Amino acid sequence: MSVQPERRPRGAHIIVLGNEKGGSGKSTTAMHVVVGLLHERLRVGCIDLDLRQATLSRYVANRAEFCRRGGVRLPMPDQIAIEPPEPAGFDSALTELRARSDVVVIDCPGHDAPLARRAHACADTLITPLNDSFIDFDVLARVDAEGVKVVRPSHYAEMVWEQRTTGSSCATACRRSMRATSATSSVRSRPWLSASASGSPRGSASG
Repeated sequence: MSVQPERRPRGAHIIVLGNEKGGSGKSTTAMHVVVGLLHERLRVGCIDLDLRQATLSRYVANRAEFCRRGGVRLPMPDQIAIEPPEPAGFDSALTELRARSDVVVIDCPGHDAPLARRAHACADTLITPLNDSFIDFDVLARVDAEGVKVVRPSHYAEMVWEQRTTGSSCATACRRSMRATSATSSVRSRPWLSASASGSPRGSASG
């Protein structure tokens, strides 16, 4: 199915992959979303917030290396590494990508983290991958064992609700930061992520 996000003056459409349970398929889903959007000829930016595992970053790096070694051309996302890994760095990276992308995909870690909360506050679309298991579903809601009814939302669902609340300080700060016209911290683009088959970059941090 063709996906054509509405191009709005305020910037790119932000898709966040989130779930506080590891192994649910967030990074794999993020990878497929990124590639699918690239093949729709959209400009795609991406941010990997799972700084320790860096699955999405490794996939994109391997994709670029495959192109280099095989002499083939594949569309590549524009990825920015967050430096420093704190709110100011995230806001600056997201502001840059929103300005030069149609869609920005953010892959979150499988645990509660300040930057993951900030990403949820900024999301236009939230994708929560879920395995076919009540153990996984328990991350979203507490379910009565006998009646199989939702008793109450889980800690993750409550976090999402909190971040999506208009009065959330994180959401307000995120939106205010993305309206700013100047960057407040140092970020760098990974030129090899945009490398063509010849090895020459197609983009830079300055766009």
